Amino acid sequence: MNTHADSPQDASNHLHPRIHMAAAGLLVWFVIAAWLLFGGAGYIELALTMVSVLVFMAIAIPLALWRTNQTAQRAGGSTHATEQTSETLDKWLRGRFATWTNQERASTAAIEILLPLAAVAFGITALGVVFDWARAGAGG
Repeated sequence: MNTHADSPQDASNHLHPRIHMAAAGLLVWFVIAAWLLFGGAGYIELALTMVSVLVFMAIAIPLALWRTNQTAQRAGGSTHATEQTSETLDKWLRGRFATWTNQERASTAAIEILLPLAAVAFGITALGVVFDWARAGAGG
C-alpha cells in the first residue's frame, strides 16, 4: 500500500478551474433549456426568472470571490495561485481530493460533483423535448 499517496499533504482541497467551468456550463444549459422549452404565457415566466436569478447568483458569487482571491494573492506576491491554475486537468484528475471526511480520487470527486448537475440539465432538456412533441402531436 502506498501511504505517500494517501497523506494529507498530497491531496488537493481545491477543485480544478475546469470543473468549476463545467458546473457553470451545466447550470447555464439548464436555464437556457428551461426558457426555450418551457417559456410561454402565464406565470411560468416569473418562475423561470427566479430560477435564472438564483443560477446567476450561484455562478456570480463564487466567481467574484475567486477573482478577489486572485487579486489579493497577486498583490501579496503569492505564487500559490499561479501554481494551482497551471496544473493540468489530467494531472488533477489522477490525484487525490480531500473531503471533510476522507480523501478520494479526484476523478471520482469530479463525477460526484458534476453528475447531479448534468442529470438536471439533460433531464430538463429531454423533458422539454418530449413536452414539445406531445404538444405538437395533440395540436395536429
